[in-house]
Amino acid sequence: MDIDAIRAMIRDGDWVPTEHFNERLDERTIDLEQVLESIACGEIVHEEPKQSPCPECMIRGLTRRRIAGIEFEVPLYVQCGIGEVVFFITADWNPPRQFGQRARRSRHR
Repeated sequence: MDIDAIRAMIRDGDWVPTEHFNERLDERTIDLEQVLESIACGEIVHEEPKQSPCPECMIRGLTRRRIAGIEFEVPLYVQCGIGEVVFFITADWNPPRQFGQRARRSRHR
């Protein structure tokens, strides 16, 4: 998958948020602007090219987040499905479990 092609589709308005995505944004206090910002500067960190009904990828990018009145630049993880449009599947401040476990192991070595 090509991050530049994904960015071009999003710039052209060829994206659709899933209901699950919208629910997670509300639940996790994430703005759509933060999602778009993280994709604009992010990288693909995981690919599922054979996922059905369309290939999926996880993008990790930095965005601004205000916590206790202080603004920080933090990573945001966005899962996308890639077809004729980009489907926004979910977004989270925390890395997916498979990344978190790997990060914890490497810190303790």
